[in-house]
Amino acid sequence: MFHSRSSPPSPSPPSLPGPPSRLRRPAARQRSLHLVGRVFGYPPAHNAGSEWMLHSMLRPLIERGHQVSIYLSHPGKIKKAYDFEGVRVIPFQQSAAFAAAAQQTDVLLSHYENVPVVAGLARARATPTVVLCHDNFATTFHNAAGADLVVYNSQWIRREAEVHYARYPDNLMPGRAIVVRPPVTAADYATRPRQQRDPGQPQSGQGCGNVLAGGRLVPQVALPGRARRLRPAAQAPPPTCPTARSSTACPATRCARRSTPVPGWC
Repeated sequence: MFHSRSSPPSPSPPSLPGPPSRLRRPAARQRSLHLVGRVFGYPPAHNAGSEWMLHSMLRPLIERGHQVSIYLSHPGKIKKAYDFEGVRVIPFQQSAAFAAAAQQTDVLLSHYENVPVVAGLARARATPTVVLCHDNFATTFHNAAGADLVVYNSQWIRREAEVHYARYPDNLMPGRAIVVRPPVTAADYATRPRQQRDPGQPQSGQGCGNVLAGGRLVPQVALPGRARRLRPAAQAPPPTCPTARSSTACPATRCARRSTPVPGWC
């Protein structure tokens, strides 16, 4: 566009800040944060869906250089502190220092029945609090009220929470809310191709000595405490026909000549 010399060009309107680009990265690296959580149990001793979802969310934070310490509120099988894929887990037997650790951390997180305790400790020092909501119980939403960040595991749980918080005042509403479906890392479920089976070896579920049923004879069959060598196929006793009156009245050779063969035997 051309402008005359008499009239100066009109100033362009100020640009409004738009959403940050996903490809844009900060110039300086963010500092490492320390997250402290309190939950009922944790893998690998406590293998529940909620705990594995929490761990799957914490793993990317570990990869980015953050520190995570989880204190357990219930006695478990493991009685000493351990590291699980980068997460420091402190069992109930050694969790007496949780209150002191909560006063020195950057972020507190919890779910279920431990949320009120964590929220009370966070309120004393205005520590940011993250709460995970895995169900639509009224108690779950009530305990998460006032948290800085609430993480729902589905859009359905988020809609249920919005209905619940409709009667809450603004100062008790969660600061932020996001939906994070339980993460799944494909590498954790990768499988290896099964080794090629020798055609001469029997498959699982087939009788090793029952040739009529499709099994194959093997040199030895392991028995409790000893090994037994099978007889050759020619000397193996024929199976008994279930329709015969006695055990020797209808051997396999006679069964094969029946007009109506018996399934599995003839």
